[in-house]
Amino acid sequence: MLNKGLIIAILLILSSINIVTSTPDNIIEPLFPIDIKNTILFVGGNGPGNYSRIQDAIDNSTFGDTVFVFSGTYYENVMIDKTIDLVGEDKNKTVIDSGGKDDPVRITADSVTLKGFTLQQSGGISHAGVQIQSEHNLIMGNIIERNNGYGIHLDRRGYNYITNNIIAKNGNDGIFITDFSGKNDITQNIIEYNEIGICMVDSFNSGGTTIHENIITHNNVGIHFGDSDRNVISGNVIKDNRYIGLSMSWAENNIISGNTIENHNEWGVEAGLSHNNSFLNNNFINRKGRNLLMARCSNVKFDGNYWNWRLFLPSSSPLPALIIVFKLLSKKPPYDYPIPFFNIDWHPATEPYDI
Repeated sequence: MLNKGLIIAILLILSSINIVTSTPDNIIEPLFPIDIKNTILFVGGNGPGNYSRIQDAIDNSTFGDTVFVFSGTYYENVMIDKTIDLVGEDKNKTVIDSGGKDDPVRITADSVTLKGFTLQQSGGISHAGVQIQSEHNLIMGNIIERNNGYGIHLDRRGYNYITNNIIAKNGNDGIFITDFSGKNDITQNIIEYNEIGICMVDSFNSGGTTIHENIITHNNVGIHFGDSDRNVISGNVIKDNRYIGLSMSWAENNIISGNTIENHNEWGVEAGLSHNNSFLNNNFINRKGRNLLMARCSNVKFDGNYWNWRLFLPSSSPLPALIIVFKLLSKKPPYDYPIPFFNIDWHPATEPYDI
């Protein structure tokens, strides 16, 4: 266990530089500077005057303080209602467990940093490991798993940065973004074994969200957009999800670029009533050519993608790719049988991209 003097020295160093390290989870983890001009409050450990409860330390903190939590399991529902940095000693050993009630962490203040925790055992389906009801927050380097509801829930909020977390085995979606929550950045997370990896609904005209360089695997659905526009989905590995890699409904003006969409039992991409979307430089590698299913979609652009299956020509051919886009006339029961239509990728890749 680290002592206070060493912790303060580390925080002093981090306050003056930005560095990048590789964690044991093979996630590249940027260490953001921590402002230590104000007080550091300690929770756990053996030091004199240390708090035993995280919430007590937060209640006694002021704007800009750092609350540092030593390793241990804390059975709490933590409310962060002040602009502070809440930092755990070791994300594998510093646990906030809400015991199946409410949320392990709820953030209502802006500009909060939450780093270095395992967050688990939230309440029912509407609760979350991290409930975010504010903006400009940094959620970094946590393990958010085994919650009965969502991993992370953003409601009517934007400008949050979610990076380098493991979000896994939650009873509902890994990340749920709703009600005009836009301009969030979801980068370099591992999101696996959830209902939907990332779900964004009712966020039309909210400015869009960036989903970049995540590994999204073994969920029922990788990513779902509903009534959402101007999002950028780039550089992700969306692979081995049970049913669908990317699902879209009433989604417009999105850019899907540089992703691997691979090995889904139903469809790589399923879209309905979605228009003006661009698929650029992706790898489509799904069984029997079941890469695309679209219902009542228009102005969809395909360019520079790698296709593991296309008509008449091998995948290695540099000639324009005639691809099958299965279409439905309706997405409402009773479902129509998918009918093959054709589209053209004018500049297909001849081999998969290294993503």
